[in-house]
Amino acid sequence: ANVAGRPAAQAFRWTEGGGVELLEVHAADRPTLAHDINDHGVVVGHVSMPNFQNVACYWDADGGLHLLPQVHPLSVDIDVRAVNNRGVMVGMELLEQFEARLSLVEVLDGPSVWLRGMAGARLPIVVAHGEGRAVFDGTGQAPAALRYVDGRGAVAERYPANPNGSAGGVTGFSSSDGRVAIMMPHPERLFRAVQHSWHPATWGEDGPWLQLFNNAYAWVTHG
Repeated sequence: ANVAGRPAAQAFRWTEGGGVELLEVHAADRPTLAHDINDHGVVVGHVSMPNFQNVACYWDADGGLHLLPQVHPLSVDIDVRAVNNRGVMVGMELLEQFEARLSLVEVLDGPSVWLRGMAGARLPIVVAHGEGRAVFDGTGQAPAALRYVDGRGAVAERYPANPNGSAGGVTGFSSSDGRVAIMMPHPERLFRAVQHSWHPATWGEDGPWLQLFNNAYAWVTHG
C-alpha cells in the first residue's frame, strides 16, 4: 500500500550531512530500487512497472529520473547494477534469459593484437550468455573491438541481432596497448569451418576466427 502518496518502496540516497533524499518516482504507485551510486551522485537501479516488468533507470545528481530502453521487445526485465565515475553503467536481464545461438559481429579497427588484420570483417559468432549489457554515458578509455551488426551490416542495438542490448552494439574491447581483449561472444567455439552450419568452399578447414589465435601465437613468439 502507498504511504502518504508514495510507493511502498522508493529509492533514496543519504546526503553528506546524514539526511535522506528521496529520488524521483515514475508514478505514485511504482516502486523503485537503487543499486549503486558514483562519486558524482548518479544513482542506478530500476522502476517496477504495472506489467511486472522492471525498467532500467538512473537518477542524475539532482535526483531526476531517466528511463533506459528495454533490450527485449517482449517481457525481459532489465536492471542496472553498477555505475562508474565516467558514467558507464552495467546491468543484466532480470529474468536471466540464456541466449545460445549464432549472431553476427563486425571487427573494428583498433590496437588489438588478437584481431590484427581482421578489421572490417563481418563474421558469425557464438553467443552463450544471459548477461553482458553495457550502457555508455561517455567515451571512456577502452577502444571498442567488436560490435553486433545485422544482416545488412548496420549497427545492431535491438534484439535479437543484439542479444543483450549493449549501446552501439559494442560487445568487445581492447586495452590501449592491444595486449588485452575482452568480449562476450565466443570465437573459440567457431574457429573451424565444420563448426558453421554453412561456409564458403574457399575457407578450407579453417574458419576466420582461427586468425585470432594465430595472431596471439605470432605476438607471443615474435612480438
